[in-house]
Amino acid sequence: PRPAAARGAGALAMVPSGAAAAATPVTPLEVEHQRDAEAWMPEPERPAPLPALRDRVLADGRMRAWLLRWECLVGPPEAEKVPFETSPAVPLFPSATARLLAPFDRLVAWCARGAEGPTVCSPAELGADSGEDNREARQDSQSRCRGRLQMAFVTVSLLVLVLCYWAHLFAAGTDLGDPLPLDCSNYFSKYAMGFGASKCGLNASECLDRTSWYAVRCAGWCATKQVHPLVDRVVGNGPFRVDSRICNVGVHAGLIGAEGGCFDVRVGGAARSFAAGKRNGIVSFAFDSWYPLTLEVRASSGSRFCSYGAWWALLLLNLALLFLLTLLRPGRQLFFWSMLTLLYWYVALASSISSVTMKDAMTSLGSFAFFCLACYVFLWKVGGAKHFFADTASGAPFDVMLLEILPALPMMHMHLLALFIGDYNLDGAILKDWRPMVIYGTGAAVVMPAVCCICRQWYRARCLRWLICFALSAAAAIIIMTLIFSTADWGLHIHHYFISLTGYLFARGRSRLATAFRAFCLGAFVNGLVRWGRPEDIPIWHPGSGWLPDSGKVDAAAVAASRAARVVWTAVDVLAGGKVTLAWGLVGDLQKSCDNPPQATGDAAPVYVVEMNHVEVYRGHSTSWTFALPPAILTGNGNVSGHAYFRVGAVNRGANTGISSASRVLAVRSSTPPTEVYYNSSADACQRASVLQGQPPSSLAGFI
Repeated sequence: PRPAAARGAGALAMVPSGAAAAATPVTPLEVEHQRDAEAWMPEPERPAPLPALRDRVLADGRMRAWLLRWECLVGPPEAEKVPFETSPAVPLFPSATARLLAPFDRLVAWCARGAEGPTVCSPAELGADSGEDNREARQDSQSRCRGRLQMAFVTVSLLVLVLCYWAHLFAAGTDLGDPLPLDCSNYFSKYAMGFGASKCGLNASECLDRTSWYAVRCAGWCATKQVHPLVDRVVGNGPFRVDSRICNVGVHAGLIGAEGGCFDVRVGGAARSFAAGKRNGIVSFAFDSWYPLTLEVRASSGSRFCSYGAWWALLLLNLALLFLLTLLRPGRQLFFWSMLTLLYWYVALASSISSVTMKDAMTSLGSFAFFCLACYVFLWKVGGAKHFFADTASGAPFDVMLLEILPALPMMHMHLLALFIGDYNLDGAILKDWRPMVIYGTGAAVVMPAVCCICRQWYRARCLRWLICFALSAAAAIIIMTLIFSTADWGLHIHHYFISLTGYLFARGRSRLATAFRAFCLGAFVNGLVRWGRPEDIPIWHPGSGWLPDSGKVDAAAVAASRAARVVWTAVDVLAGGKVTLAWGLVGDLQKSCDNPPQATGDAAPVYVVEMNHVEVYRGHSTSWTFALPPAILTGNGNVSGHAYFRVGAVNRGANTGISSASRVLAVRSSTPPTEVYYNSSADACQRASVLQGQPPSSLAGFI
């Protein structure tokens, strides 16, 4: 082969076409002479190209300022014209980088030689002028082989990750079959203890049968996640009340550890009382009275792949795959999107250390499209990742891992950090407690030096004034809109992925500080979009946090009507044979007459519900009823107090369901006097209601 200049139109002119070719034969020697002559011919002068659009805009003084401000935000079209500080020419640990890249470069060269096939002619036979062509062909071949290796590596990595995530989430099993995945706060809603929430029917007749054993698989870190013990409660120390949180019961009983696991559970029979205790980091409460249903647990036999403790192994696997990909020198765009994909699915499937159902996985798959769109617009285009992200094709694995990925890891686990420092929203409620102000103030103090250094880079790029004006304008617009929305009880509620996105857009340039700051913000951005990035959560205003009420006045008549509809106890009498008679009424009826309160009849009469120890024992229109106390609480001994806890409420008669008004819980004993503070026998209904309503808090010490 000859140089490209020698293989031009002149060589083709020496070879006539058509009839002339037959009349004028051309020898190979003449063709060779013509090629050598044309190789030394000067190239014809080409017309000067028209000035680029950017240069023409820069020449216009009116548009120059706007173009420079836009390039401060999204970056200019050419990397060498970036107005911000560029990264150092020497990568981190250059000698170690060269040693790491050398084997992979040799692998690519070997694959390229294999793809070229055997060499027919040696370079000496081809001539010295063929060296540049050989070099270009070799580089093209290596580039193609490198691209094939990169795509093969990405494909194999995705298959490996899919298998690992499937084994982590869906491969668990026991001798009883596939376990039911549960979170730390799950419980049997059928046995809910909210007033009127139980679905067990009158006297719990629909729930008294024991259930069979079945396996459950619980999330990890349940002891750490029990931030509010009354919410994620466990009642009892063995036996456990049936409304206890199932996974917390398993941790309390020692059947599973901090990494979660499998055990068997079923609903058992009644218990006289439930003692308090703290075991394995789980706090349990006491209930010093009888309840007809308990929660029984035991260890699962034949359990396999039940723990969620492999989350850190999945994290290391993702990091290792990204590091190996950098050694193949992928393009910036390929590595950037590979990194975002791996981080998204790790946060969605493994970082929560809890159960993920197939429905959750499909929901995450649908949200992935929204995530990619947001990253393309805000990170790749506007955020300038296509200019400022590390050039992985040049080979800088340590820069990528230490500056682009590792700073993102802490913020990717913000939901786990919240278990230790607390979870506080960034809204108007932040001013009501000192703890969120201390946490947010400490975080601001930590990042403030980096913010000041990045502001200096904006100043050196001559864009700081524009940045300040833009920030003040955006803040003023948000404040004005917040004041408007607060009149309808909508207040400011800023998600952390809004703050992290602002930080990512703010950190411009290729300096190592800006790169690490962008990675730090990227971790929070990925965590926020994966875990709280639903479309309904995108606005930064949420209901319930407004500064002004819904209307300008208070409806006093409505307040009085709601007070008149309150249900209160009016009498408690102990009868022989372990029975007790209770009476109740509405405050509005007592206000009409304390001696003989009127009672509504017919369709206008309210429907009352009475619960004893969270078990419904009466439903009807009557305002008094006689109840038989269970034999287990007639005589108090040990942990049993001899109390029965009663509560009465009026059923909602409108379109809504549930209880519209409920009395306070009344602790009733089977002996005389039946309550801790009792009324005189000559007291009227209003006086009796006042005494029963004013029972001391100590009377409910054993109630939960």
